[in-house]
Parts: sequence; C-alpha cells; structure tokens
Amino acid sequence: MNLKCDPDWASALCGEYESIHTGWHMNKKHWNTVTLNDDVSDTFAFELITHSYDLVVKGLTKKLKAELK
Repeated sequence: MNLKCDPDWASALCGEYESIHTGWHMNKKHWNTVTLNDDVSDTFAFELITHSYDLVVKGLTKKLKAELK
C-alpha cells in the first residue's frame, strides 16, 4: 500500500525495514510503499496509516476538512 509520510521519517523507514520502499508511482519524497505481512507488524502498519491520513487531511482545504467532520 502507498502511504504518505514525513520526508525525513520516510527515508529512515526505507533504511530500517525491508518491506518499506519509496512510493511506487508516487512522489518518492513524500510517499512510501509498504508491503504487508513481512517485517512490518500490524500495529506499526496501523500507525503508518494513521500518520498518512493525518498528513493528507492536513493538506485539505477548510471546506473539505469540515465535510470530514
């Protein structure tokens, strides 16, 4: 799955986990591709999903943020 990530953390994750790579067909600075069921635990995968969601929502317009609520 492709997940948005803080650029500094994205780079660190790619070096730490074999199953995390720069985003496939995405902006390689801001996105990672995570292969599940490898060396990333389910708990950590959910943390990465939450982090990605928060970054995406942060970039939305005020109107779209209000619609999410």
